[in-house]
Amino acid sequence: MPTLEDLVARQELRLAVGGAADGLGRDVRWVHVTELPDPSPYVKEAELVLTNGLWLAADVAVPNYVERIAASGACGLMFGLLEERPEPPLGLDTACRDTGLPLLVLPIDVPFTAVSEAMASLQGAARQRELAQTLTRGNALAQAIAEGAAEADVLRLLTRDHALPVALVDHAGRVLAADGLSLAAAESAVVAAAMDGPAHAELTLAQGTASVFPVGSLGEVEATLVCLRPLVELSDPERTALQQTARFLTLELTRRQALAAIESRFAGELMEMLYDAARRGHEVPGRLRSFAIDPDGPLVALSVTLGQAEEEAQVAGGLAAAISRHWLRLGVPAVVLQGSDDAVAILGWAQSGDDLRDAAESLAAELSAAWPEQRPVVGLGSVAPDHSTLRRSLLEAREARRAARRRRGDAPAVATFDHVGSHQVLLAPHDRQLLDDFATAVLEPVLEHDREHRTDLVATLRAFLDGGGRWSSTAEALHVHVNTLRNRLARIEQLTGRDLDTTEDRVDLFLALEIRASRADQGL
Repeated sequence: MPTLEDLVARQELRLAVGGAADGLGRDVRWVHVTELPDPSPYVKEAELVLTNGLWLAADVAVPNYVERIAASGACGLMFGLLEERPEPPLGLDTACRDTGLPLLVLPIDVPFTAVSEAMASLQGAARQRELAQTLTRGNALAQAIAEGAAEADVLRLLTRDHALPVALVDHAGRVLAADGLSLAAAESAVVAAAMDGPAHAELTLAQGTASVFPVGSLGEVEATLVCLRPLVELSDPERTALQQTARFLTLELTRRQALAAIESRFAGELMEMLYDAARRGHEVPGRLRSFAIDPDGPLVALSVTLGQAEEEAQVAGGLAAAISRHWLRLGVPAVVLQGSDDAVAILGWAQSGDDLRDAAESLAAELSAAWPEQRPVVGLGSVAPDHSTLRRSLLEAREARRAARRRRGDAPAVATFDHVGSHQVLLAPHDRQLLDDFATAVLEPVLEHDREHRTDLVATLRAFLDGGGRWSSTAEALHVHVNTLRNRLARIEQLTGRDLDTTEDRVDLFLALEIRASRADQGL
């Protein structure tokens, strides 16, 4: 938009400057010619009022007239001199200076039409500059997205032309990128919460009022572009630039979601191939190659979790993306799949085991920084020499992660298979269906009894075995009489055909409970 300074620079107008001359940087939306004694009801924001002073015949006081013009939101006042009035009226310059209104004085021989023509020329040139800038920025954004630029690079293209404090916040309240704006956790949470409700144009943050621009497709807001400026303070070019950037971010988000959906499907099939090695193991090499991973080279699996399953569900997609970015930065070929309980990564790893441990610990540190309220755990399998033993690495990684999560507060950030209990080491490599069949054969009568009679026999058995088979302490833990406990355990023995006084039958029942708990951990 042209400014008063641009108008003053037009040599053909020969304008003299008075009043609040320090306001020449104000934008001029258009010129408003009027001789009304009080034109303020008709003057629009950022208009330049042009007058020859005919209103002076109505005995209007100059200070009152200027105050009304200033109160209307006009950007300035232009006074056109006449042969019968070769000087501005007395007090006009002082009144303009007192109200902060720039005063432009037009010579006698220059008509108002020349001012209108100059304004039209300035606006046309400004519009051309804005269109060229928009086109240039659009080309740069398209090229950046085509080249796989990160969100931070896209924001830098925006702030290269406009000094705006901006940040991109996703649906989980994480700041994906920022330039000139640092959002506290509470502020990003406010932005995230607003995505679930009615559309907002502005939000009130601790730092002030922010304009918000949704980023998403098909009516689904996946992220928000935040600018720490109220809408009324944004110029038209700034607002256009923000809207344009949000649209390009939407395109990039849609592209990534489509790619992620395809990769997730292929990654899911890879997991199925690994678990069903007898029937589909021959497909594993080809699927690994599709992810640029050498099936004949060293491979390793990781299992990553943030905390409780319900917490992970809120950030599932973000977890897998963060893991992928980590290995991409390290130049390690990887395929990552987000499951209901964990994210699994398969890596092509040709370095040492110590380097792998260091890389896994740096991943855990990055996840802790991204989700400070969570407790990230990385389960690390052993390095497989090739694809034929990759399944074992995957089973080890998941068992290591589950064992570390059970340890709660004292769990290491990176857990390996040597953290797993001895019976879990024996169970992990076995066929899943075989283990399920064993657990079902042992426990199903008890489970069916609990379902039909609303009893707690399985929980009683678990407490008895975890308590080392001690009657009194188990009864106390369950808040029941010892005789009640004896009756429940007798019923379990009757249903299962096992004798809880023998070590062999206790082991069978314990293993069946462990298999069932492991399946529950996996969300199966």
